[in-house]
Amino acid sequence: MKIISKSTLLCLGLFGYSQLYAANQITITGRVIDSTCTLSGGDNTNGAYDDIAVVLDTVPDSSFMGEDSVTGTKTFKLRLTKTNSTTACDQATNQGLKGIGLSVPANGYVATKPSVIVNTAYAGAGQVNLQILTNNDVPVTFNTTYPSQPRSIVIADDGGFATLTYKAQYIAADATSVAQPVQALLTYTLEYN
Repeated sequence: MKIISKSTLLCLGLFGYSQLYAANQITITGRVIDSTCTLSGGDNTNGAYDDIAVVLDTVPDSSFMGEDSVTGTKTFKLRLTKTNSTTACDQATNQGLKGIGLSVPANGYVATKPSVIVNTAYAGAGQVNLQILTNNDVPVTFNTTYPSQPRSIVIADDGGFATLTYKAQYIAADATSVAQPVQALLTYTLEYN
């Protein structure tokens, strides 16, 4: 039989009570963000606000090596800025940005290949479509939405901007590709926590 002194019991009782009391707390946190922030184009874009353009380099039709072959990959950056400004958003807004959700119009991706965006400027034999990749070279799928959709990580650059890096590339739809214009429209949604 063990004998515990009264002072030890008193200490155990005090510690046990304080731990029990501390476990009955609810902490509520949140974040207020600047609603005037939007995406603007960074490297390899037109630098515009909201309506960002990425122009892929011109490639010869002979650069495709069959169906699903890719070429012309271009890395581009998107930055969170004040609307119509080159000013970075505040720290709370930058830290709250978790990514962007990308979408295309109805029938804007190939049903059997949800990471392939349909070329809206040409439809026919030898079609070349488009594909978007995350910063880790994972194709973005358009049959899913945020947070399930593959997305690039948000990093803070040297200028205090929340920045996302993506890649765009051509992808062949057929065994043989032909000369054609290539275009697609994507929309984005800023996703915060």
